[in-house]
Amino acid sequence: IESRFEFGDKVCARIPLGIRGEVVAAAGDEGEILKVLRDEATVSALAGIGYHVRFPARTLLVPETALEAPTGAEGT
Repeated sequence: IESRFEFGDKVCARIPLGIRGEVVAAAGDEGEILKVLRDEATVSALAGIGYHVRFPARTLLVPETALEAPTGAEGT
């Protein structure tokens, strides 16, 4: 399965990301891809590829649709 990002890529949260209602990564916060999850169960649960992303405060499981490349990094 093709993915937009790979291990080590820098990404930004496209939307606020939270755990139990607490925002732990604001829109625009930068993180780093630690793992790309392409397995059938993850793709089914998230309706697409998921990533373990390390943000300053936490590592989160994030769907691809909630991430974007940092400004100026697309296509590099």
